[in-house]
Amino acid sequence: MSLHTSSLHNLHMRLQRLIVQCSNNTGGMKVQLAKLEAEREPIYLKRCVIPYDQREGVLKALKKMEHDGILTRVTSSAWATPIVIATESGDKTPRFCGDYRLTLKPRLRKCATTTMEPEDFMKASHGSTCFSKIDLADAYLQIPLDPACRQFTTINTSWGLYQCNFFPFVLHTSSGIFQVATDEVIHGLDGVLAYQDDIIIFGATKAEHDERLTNLLERFA
Repeated sequence: MSLHTSSLHNLHMRLQRLIVQCSNNTGGMKVQLAKLEAEREPIYLKRCVIPYDQREGVLKALKKMEHDGILTRVTSSAWATPIVIATESGDKTPRFCGDYRLTLKPRLRKCATTTMEPEDFMKASHGSTCFSKIDLADAYLQIPLDPACRQFTTINTSWGLYQCNFFPFVLHTSSGIFQVATDEVIHGLDGVLAYQDDIIIFGATKAEHDERLTNLLERFA
């Protein structure tokens, strides 16, 4: 995030405090719990075999997600999805997610949403001279999932069953629900527009920009 700070000391300190406070705030969007609507009967698939050389890394990542409150271990579930593992180039840490192609995706009711067009941004920001962009890290982990819907997201691993406490990013409804949640957060704020996990802040002056940025960060704090 690029940041212009006001010469006013108090505003500068507020911005710095809010940036630090928001940086490590998983589930920081103060929005209504996201809901999933599944049609048809539940489906339970057995776990996939994890290659031996990846097991330690996957288990470490799984334990961290459980410790951070992203996942919760459960003893039983009518739903279960195997995980798929991917290792990015140059990254030795394996990443995994639920492979919902045969379980939740075919049964999930779609969500219709609208997104901002480039022309909308150009019109809204006309006359502005100061801009900044906030990129929400682990964006979908900002949205808590309704407890009644968490059973749908259950993953089946070599170490047991785990449910997602936050919205999974791999579902076809994810982007739409995230856009709705982001729009809810910024509703009523001047000089703030959002497209998915990018939030644009703009103002005619540095002081106006920084005040608007502060107002936005306070909603994440």
